[in-house]
Amino acid sequence: MSKLYTCIGEKAKNPYSILAGKVKIYTLEELCYCICDFTDLLDEQFLDAGIADFAENELGLTKLADALREMLHSRCLLHEFCDRILSYAEYPDQGIRKKIIDQIRECESLSVVERLIRQADAYHKEKEYYKAQKAYRNLLMMEEVGQDVKLTAHLYDKLGCVAAKMFHYETAAYCFEKSCRFSENEKVRKKYILCRRFTMPRATYMEWISQEEDVAQLFVEAEQAYEEADEQVRMQWDKNTADMEDIQEEFCRMVLE
Repeated sequence: MSKLYTCIGEKAKNPYSILAGKVKIYTLEELCYCICDFTDLLDEQFLDAGIADFAENELGLTKLADALREMLHSRCLLHEFCDRILSYAEYPDQGIRKKIIDQIRECESLSVVERLIRQADAYHKEKEYYKAQKAYRNLLMMEEVGQDVKLTAHLYDKLGCVAAKMFHYETAAYCFEKSCRFSENEKVRKKYILCRRFTMPRATYMEWISQEEDVAQLFVEAEQAYEEADEQVRMQWDKNTADMEDIQEEFCRMVLE
């Protein structure tokens, strides 16, 4: 049986927004849930006196507000700030809470580039594709990323996957090819071939692939992946288990990842 949690404080009349306005918070429990659920997206901007004001003025939690203000005054770390909020609410269970705080602490120890990659990956995972796309592009513009060939190739691969999830196959193909220019990778090359498959009429595609003798085996593997995914998606379509966009995205996932 799941543990029941007693709600602490009042429900806000005026919500508090976090993560660039993406999420609106009305209760302490919702704030705790967001800390746990969006751990990889939290950064120093979360260390905001506005949370203390919200706790006091909207939730009626004066003691928590005073504690948070004192911590901010003493320049606390992000994981300490989050720990105080979660501990005050006694949410979630202590064991899970420790894992969450350890994860936030781990993020604090990462370099700026590593943290930005983790945030971009989190946007991708949450299907915030436009935000993920922007985050990966910003990373590729950073000087220290440009000096790392393998990292640049990795980020172009990630950017290609996001573009494919958005059904922008021309852009995805460009990104996959760009990734291979920095660091050749058979798996990424196969994604490139598949995206070209999506954007060309069958006859044009066959003519193009016949001129690419060095990737003949990859073509066979890509075509097999395409046909297998197509068959599974058609079965889903027949069963009416998802709408068209869900089916398209599932198709991309099966053939490109």
